[in-house]
Amino acid sequence: MDSLSKTLPTGPPPPTGPPDHTLLTTPTADLTDLPYPSRAIAPSPNPSPSPLTRTFTTSVTYTYHPSSAPRRSLHPAVCLFGGLSTRGNFLVLLVYVDDVILARNNLEDIGNTKLFLANQFKLKDLGQLKYFLGIEVARSQHGISLLQRKYALEILDDAGFLGVKPSRFPVEHNLSLTQFDGKLLDDASAYKRMVGALIYLTITRPDLTYVVHILSQFMDKPRQPYLEAAHKVLKYIKQTPGQGILLPSTGSLQLRAFCDADWAHCKDIRRSITGYCILLGQAPVSWKTKKQTTVSHSSAEAEYRSMATTCCEVTWLKNILKDLGVNHTQPVTLFCDNQAAIHIA
Repeated sequence: MDSLSKTLPTGPPPPTGPPDHTLLTTPTADLTDLPYPSRAIAPSPNPSPSPLTRTFTTSVTYTYHPSSAPRRSLHPAVCLFGGLSTRGNFLVLLVYVDDVILARNNLEDIGNTKLFLANQFKLKDLGQLKYFLGIEVARSQHGISLLQRKYALEILDDAGFLGVKPSRFPVEHNLSLTQFDGKLLDDASAYKRMVGALIYLTITRPDLTYVVHILSQFMDKPRQPYLEAAHKVLKYIKQTPGQGILLPSTGSLQLRAFCDADWAHCKDIRRSITGYCILLGQAPVSWKTKKQTTVSHSSAEAEYRSMATTCCEVTWLKNILKDLGVNHTQPVTLFCDNQAAIHIA
């Protein structure tokens, strides 16, 4: 994987590509004019892409074998391009504003793709991917590690917690906060800034997802108990600043999903919480904690809703794997600890 940085396009229209693919050159076309189906990578209140993303899209979109059309996001800041050629090679470009990650299973093709992009944009080739948007990438014989150690230490430094006594746990057991607990904070900006930073840290820290979800519910009017719970999280980060996720170099490409639900956890509106984690082989690829949209009348109902949400994410991941040429023919194993919900499913 290589990382690039781009600016507005320069140079003539792209030339004809290698025999295994054709480059589309429609610099004045909108995204809606392109003949490929699209898949949303992330929800957005405004699905309209930025002008720079639109220009990049129409300049680098590839036409591959008809059975594997490229996918891309209509998120205004994030786009994912990918496709499978007739010779079995695949290309993936992840675009975030003006940063690009390029991945391909053929080193020669990576060089050709960089040359093509250089003819269309002012690029700065940053070489092999090591750091991207606060995420550190470390390679070893065991696989690829993704972590945010530098970012975590910056959070601690900003809060003045670099010298604090570490904690072994991010949250107290059975922590339950309500919107009327404790005294309102005189200055809510520090709490909002802290929780916002922690939300971004969950990109590589599944262990923080649950507690950060709890803290983010009180961003409007934070109170003293919420701040104390956030400080507990910072003490835990002080204990494990370099913790991240490992994408092993060996193992199967079989999806496994684990889901759970915390029935009627919220004391204010009595809604349950859905939580899931999905593994590709031994590598965690998707995790989430979210409050359910309706009140469940039983724990079985809450668990069943959690299973349904997890199945939606699994379906999306299977489509992504298909676009990358991974034939996932085996059924996905979904683990749930509620027998009633399993029998209903």
